[in-house]
Amino acid sequence: MDPPSSLFHDYESQASRQTHENHRGSLEVPSGAISHAEYRRGSVESQFSDMSLEYKYVDSKQSLEAMQDRRGSAAPSEEVFFTNKLLPSSPTGRTRGGWQGVSQPPPNPFAMSENSAFKMTTLGGMIGLRSSMLLRRDNDAFADSSSDDEAPFGYELTKHRHKFWNRVFRIGDPHGADKLMSFKKSLIRKSLLKGNRKNDKMMIQMHKNIMSFMRDRDSSKPPWKHAQKIIRHALRSPNVFRDEVYLLICKQTRGHPRIENAVTGWNLMILLLFCFPPSSAIKLDAYLMRSLVSTDSEEVLKRIKMTQKLLQLSIHYGERQEVPTEEEILSTCNLDLVDLIIQVPGHKKDLPPVVIRVDAFTTVAEAEYMISKKLQLGFPEAFGLFEANDHEESLLFSDLRVLDVVASWEKKPEEEEKIQKITSRRSSSASRRSSTSSQSSQWSRSSDKRKQQTKSRRESFLSMRPEYKFLLYQAKFVLPTSGPLRDIRITSDPRAVDILYNQAVRNVLGSRIAVVEKHVVKLAALKLQVDDGDFDPKTHKLGRLVDKMDQYIPRDLLPSVNLKKKDKEARLRMFDQRILHKHNKLRGFDKETAKRNYLSYVERWESYGSQTFPVMQNRQFRHLPEYLLISVTPNGVLIQSMIDKEVLYAYEYKELVTWGSSETKLILVVGSVMQQRRLIFHTTKGELIKDLIHNYIQYTIQVAISS
Repeated sequence: MDPPSSLFHDYESQASRQTHENHRGSLEVPSGAISHAEYRRGSVESQFSDMSLEYKYVDSKQSLEAMQDRRGSAAPSEEVFFTNKLLPSSPTGRTRGGWQGVSQPPPNPFAMSENSAFKMTTLGGMIGLRSSMLLRRDNDAFADSSSDDEAPFGYELTKHRHKFWNRVFRIGDPHGADKLMSFKKSLIRKSLLKGNRKNDKMMIQMHKNIMSFMRDRDSSKPPWKHAQKIIRHALRSPNVFRDEVYLLICKQTRGHPRIENAVTGWNLMILLLFCFPPSSAIKLDAYLMRSLVSTDSEEVLKRIKMTQKLLQLSIHYGERQEVPTEEEILSTCNLDLVDLIIQVPGHKKDLPPVVIRVDAFTTVAEAEYMISKKLQLGFPEAFGLFEANDHEESLLFSDLRVLDVVASWEKKPEEEEKIQKITSRRSSSASRRSSTSSQSSQWSRSSDKRKQQTKSRRESFLSMRPEYKFLLYQAKFVLPTSGPLRDIRITSDPRAVDILYNQAVRNVLGSRIAVVEKHVVKLAALKLQVDDGDFDPKTHKLGRLVDKMDQYIPRDLLPSVNLKKKDKEARLRMFDQRILHKHNKLRGFDKETAKRNYLSYVERWESYGSQTFPVMQNRQFRHLPEYLLISVTPNGVLIQSMIDKEVLYAYEYKELVTWGSSETKLILVVGSVMQQRRLIFHTTKGELIKDLIHNYIQYTIQVAISS
């Protein structure tokens, strides 16, 4: 049998093949463990009690021994230190929304003992670390991949013939698998697989993009744009399309006359494995083993060994959601990690941005762990990662890939926008046809029209997304620093207090929370004490703060732009005089004392520490607008106006009977045991809201028990 034909093998049915894909490369779920999907589908009345996920140890030393081959150890040559670590039982086992419960956060995939450390400086080191964590003692998931089975339906090789008339009249012998799957300097004439014959033009275009990326073909576009085009089409295409893309790369890298171009082809293979896995219908690992033996280039050999590990990881983690950015593509092709800049609330001198190095598999939870280690926080579970802009921020699900979050900020290309417009046009025309052909009464048609309009508004609301610009690391679980509920783990950590203080300043000055006006001047004076120290008559003269009043007074309380210049100056000078007068009384306060006093004031506000989420109500509040804000605070849940953030309803945690969420809904049951009211809101962040409520209630209960 020709060597390339070993890329194919069959399973009994499509269902069995899908089952095989779901279980390859993933750790077994222990019996009795509840799946995350089942947990999310549970009814609201189930009280959503804690779900403890089971974890198992993976022996890294024996995993590395299993990777020995005839060329030597496939372990990374980079400096990587690691010990036995906890790994989730399955890729879907990571709880979305982060940490469940205050006292026992779930183990992080990178969590280690106090005496161990890890160092990841290159992409190979990160892949080696992940691979050693993933591989089990017996490599049975890939043991049968070298068997010679027949190809599944649609995976037979098409017949390619040489010369035009032979192709027209289908005469002459077709190319064998060996020739068909070898390097070709010209474009293919049709798809390699019969299952893609309907997409011949698209597969020829994919081959053109691969050749342009490998510099086998001249192009005016940079290579990374060709890579984006390949990934964009593959992510929204079926498995047979994706598998042929892998086969085309195998074709171009097998027997390539130029080593540097072949290296570029292997870089593309690595990039694609970070984005989506091949199906089990092609035996890519068999091709990698043969290439490992046949190559003499150290650069190619290095990439093949990396690809072997990455293949298993790609199957385990599954496909990503977004097309990678230019920076990620260039870093991956250079076999390097991506430098990710994380903003921290505060002045750049006191809390400069944190830089972490990540790969395409790095989740938000793993990024949070890296940041907390760099900042040396004593209670990292209270902090989380947000996507943000200058005016708002949004808490991220812990199982999202952090580079997918960054890639989602980029504007979609014109061709994808055209496809979306065509799709929406077709769906709207279909709905119009269905309503026109309906023979029901006029009342029924108008009712259906209203339902369709409501559904359309709901879908557009759920898909609505602000333009975020950066990642922000701050407190998601805002614990008090004063009063009976204060937490010693926060108050004893100066870095945590700094983050809470700067986060409070950012929220107050940006009017992100409802401001209590009688405290505004006191807060401005305390901030001035933190910034400048004690009052100095020579420095702090009247009028000093007029030009920078936006650094001390909330945005909503500053003079309006439409105000007359004379009235505006008078209002600013009034604030300046009152702030300096208060500042004069704060002599002797050091920075830490001033920060804690600032926090003690804002902690009394009803909306302090709130994580705010836009929602669409299910018309249970008919006198209120359709679009509202839900804010989860340390003391309860607020329903606010989206326009001016006015608190419309406030529910303390003791008034919440139960709560739950689905992919697009949040359900709150409020009231008492005798009388209850069920509130339904449409949002994609329902699980984050649910987890925040759960954590605050757990914390309150623990404090009450300990006291």
